[in-house]
Amino acid sequence: MVRIKICGIRSAADARLAERLGAHAVGVLVGQVHASADFVEPAEADRIARAVGPFVVPVLVTHTEEADALVRLAGAV
Repeated sequence: MVRIKICGIRSAADARLAERLGAHAVGVLVGQVHASADFVEPAEADRIARAVGPFVVPVLVTHTEEADALVRLAGAV
């Protein structure tokens, strides 16, 4: 079976749309290192992650490399 992840989700409404359209996972970009319109703040990422149902996996996508910073981001989301 092919599984689908839609990345660069920026709002809860977009996440719910991806879910309705059959996505198995939604990627949320947090921990911006360079300029990009796809990144969101941790609080928005948390709202997005909570917006999808139990069969859609929210995925934290980041450029952050420091272990402590990664743990903080994961905790915030």
